[in-house]
Amino acid sequence: MGLWYEYAPLITSLIREGFTPSSIEEATGISGVEQNRFVVAAQVRDSLVQSNSDPDILSFFDSGGSELLYEIRLLSAPQRAAAARFIVENKFDEELKGKGEKEEKKEGEIEQGVRVPVVRLRIGEVAEASSVVVLPVCRAEEGGKGVVEAPWECTSEGEFGVVVAEKGWERWVVLPGWEPVVLLGKGGIVVSFPDARVLPWKVNRWYKEEPILVVADRSKKTVGADNGFYLVAVDEGLKVERGSALKNVGVEESLGTLVLVVRPPKDEVDDQLSDEDWE
Repeated sequence: MGLWYEYAPLITSLIREGFTPSSIEEATGISGVEQNRFVVAAQVRDSLVQSNSDPDILSFFDSGGSELLYEIRLLSAPQRAAAARFIVENKFDEELKGKGEKEEKKEGEIEQGVRVPVVRLRIGEVAEASSVVVLPVCRAEEGGKGVVEAPWECTSEGEFGVVVAEKGWERWVVLPGWEPVVLLGKGGIVVSFPDARVLPWKVNRWYKEEPILVVADRSKKTVGADNGFYLVAVDEGLKVERGSALKNVGVEESLGTLVLVVRPPKDEVDDQLSDEDWE
């Protein structure tokens, strides 16, 4: 199959063609967690290439490098280059591999626990990203009609990567190639809420009057996990509800399952939302 970073982009291509992580695992033996790691680590490696990192540094990550590069995924491009050099010079191979294995185990548990990441988009992050994802956007106040009618698929064609959708749509957003959005496949949708207080998180800490984007997977409508979060239509538009709350009122199907919440860029960086901050 070649080196890990050579076939990692194929995973993204397969998902965009409609394959699921489970179907890819069945065909290749690569677990969903490993698929995530390969895709993200390949993006990190691409950013190192674009930063003109030394070839010797890049070659260090050829074997087993996905575990190592995955650990520096949250850094900016210059920080990644510095961290990669530091890893090579100090031979942190075994130490970080061990940490990566723990992270893999943790992520396997997260898959069972249904965790929705909340990220603050950094200024210039889209421009720095080695890959991006384009998704249709609906306004929350427009209700469920927009979610249903928005394009289900958006692909890139030709040498210039021209974006082509199955039908016309008015509003789009470009997001960095974060794991949750890269692995969406068909059916991804973004809903813009004017006020973050619409989300079910604890008001004593995160009572934020700021706009947010909610990324949901329309291919997963069934209300399954009690601690999952789902997009539903209400009289005043769209709302995010926990699975247990929907089950209590007999709702079995939603407009989509939440996979990510994006907060707007700001000059100062604050802490991200933790699991305990959700109601």
